[in-house]
Amino acid sequence: MPVDRRAVLKAMSAVAVAGAGAARPQPAAAQQVKWSAGTEAPKLQAPADATDCHHHIYDARYPADPRSTLRPGDASVEDYRALQRRIGTSRNVIVQPSTYGTDNSCALDALAAFGPTARAVVVVDTSVADAELTRMNGLGVRGIRFNLAQAGATTPAMIEPLSKRVNDLGWHIQINAPAAKIIEIKDILSRVPSRMAVCQGGSARRSRSLWPHQPSAPRHRRAISRRAMSSHEKLAGPAILHREQGCLISHQLSRDDRCARSVPQDRGLVQ
Repeated sequence: MPVDRRAVLKAMSAVAVAGAGAARPQPAAAQQVKWSAGTEAPKLQAPADATDCHHHIYDARYPADPRSTLRPGDASVEDYRALQRRIGTSRNVIVQPSTYGTDNSCALDALAAFGPTARAVVVVDTSVADAELTRMNGLGVRGIRFNLAQAGATTPAMIEPLSKRVNDLGWHIQINAPAAKIIEIKDILSRVPSRMAVCQGGSARRSRSLWPHQPSAPRHRRAISRRAMSSHEKLAGPAILHREQGCLISHQLSRDDRCARSVPQDRGLVQ
């Protein structure tokens, strides 16, 4: 069934108005939140304007890409507002999930509903028109995601040309790939002119070889650190690692801590 985007936007706007208070810093409060096992507010108070740098919105009213393998249940703007109220953050970055391929409608509609405290990272391929990139920039999009951890809408060959096209817009590129893939495409990454973020710690959940005590860890860090003045690493995903590989979460936290010490202080993003 086609999505009635006017109706969806109207509903999302109502949620945004109802949750407008979440855009201002508020004391965190304990509560049950969909898709979260916890209920208590964090012991560490979030600073003013704290930003969640990576989350997804899912809505079954939007068609899934036939190539996608991840089809989670709905995770709405209202659900995320509840999480913000519990953890005390006020800003957020919506990241286009692989579920919708290059159709960014769900993410862009959510971006409109969240309002000026939100930004978005989208997925596009080289067929995207410059006018569309400019339009999305005006809506609050600030980056392109390349999900190379699985077959999908983007490929390594698209990274450099798209990076060049969005560099003047001030966008960054976001790479989600196994450690081995990051090492494999290190020459491409060294040539891109835009800023770069490597998310989820280089997908360590798909490659134990990224752990600091393994031989490939220095090569992975060199692939990123050669661009140290324009690259960031998201230190995140211990729960995913635990779920997919059965590893102890403490091992990943230890790994993230050691990686964090190897990254310049202003180049680490905690998801």
